[in-house]
Amino acid sequence: MKEESINNLKKNIAEGQQSIILLLKDLISFKTVTSGQEKNENKQEFLRCADYVKNYLENTGFEAELWDVQPKELKA
Repeated sequence: MKEESINNLKKNIAEGQQSIILLLKDLISFKTVTSGQEKNENKQEFLRCADYVKNYLENTGFEAELWDVQPKELKA
């Protein structure tokens, strides 16, 4: 059963290879990696990326929502 699942996964990846490549190209085009100093400058880029992922998930049948969480709240 496990081998069959792996083979199905490989088949699905091969069939969707072009769409996977396009998705990855879109995702890496967002400037979301920072040295920390330009964090505020790239906030809009982070929001654009989050919105892109949300829309992608919704278009594939998932429910998704964006939350505005402050960094201090994440440390708790």
